[in-house]
Amino acid sequence: MVLPNDIIKLGNHNLVEIQDTKFLEYFSEINVNKRCVESTQYVLSFVIKGTKIIANDKGKVTAIENECVLISKGNSIMSERIPNENEPYQNLLFFLSDDFIQSFYSKYKNLIDVKIDLNNFAGIAKTQIDPVITNLLDSALLIINNKELHSRNILNIKLEELLLYLIKSNHSNDFKALLHQTIQEKKVDFRSIILRNINHTYQLEDYAHLTSKSLSSFKRKFKDTFGETAGKYFRKQKLLTAKSLLKTTQQTIAHISEDVGYDTSSHFIRAFKKEYNITPSQYREIDP
Repeated sequence: MVLPNDIIKLGNHNLVEIQDTKFLEYFSEINVNKRCVESTQYVLSFVIKGTKIIANDKGKVTAIENECVLISKGNSIMSERIPNENEPYQNLLFFLSDDFIQSFYSKYKNLIDVKIDLNNFAGIAKTQIDPVITNLLDSALLIINNKELHSRNILNIKLEELLLYLIKSNHSNDFKALLHQTIQEKKVDFRSIILRNINHTYQLEDYAHLTSKSLSSFKRKFKDTFGETAGKYFRKQKLLTAKSLLKTTQQTIAHISEDVGYDTSSHFIRAFKKEYNITPSQYREIDP
């Protein structure tokens, strides 16, 4: 799914477009698991009800009810959880153009341009929706819902206010880091993307999406980088993790098999025995 182009595929939504700025109010009555998303714009997302899980080439971030996140453009894998059976998931999103981000950075560079270590930054900035953000958001919504006020300049000023507050919030360094990273357009490191996401239960297609490659080119790049096929490498890593869990926890075999990404316990047991010539239960009984 490409956003904002494919917004219509989201189902129950309210979309307002004011020139190159887009606002989306989105509802869902079902859980969404691992939707591959390519965002062509930056996204300021407010989780009103439910939970949003975002994984990109830097790692994974979970935003719960009444949290907001600023997400850089690019590929990601998103999941959404409804709060309960009787309430829909609700999300408010602003899609911000390259021009808006560049203009904001240039205008407020003196507030943003500080020394920040980007090495371990996840590429997503998150904070609580506090009363100040609520008031700023409410005023933006009044503009959005009043067609007579549909002016890019007016809405962009409200968005600037939101971003200015976010870069002065308790998590200001994360928001500043994202703006720095956006401007610098750092080169994607294939190996780092794989290692940062190695413990997630993704399919090869998911990893290909995170690294912005087709499945065939991902497989070639993986073998060139790691010296063996992706399937063989990930299988070994899953089983190594399982060995550690068998010795260091009291989790059941079924729980461990699920944790490391196997569909069934029987599949996990067969794979474990094939690799180590011993069953998981037998391995657990061996003295360290």
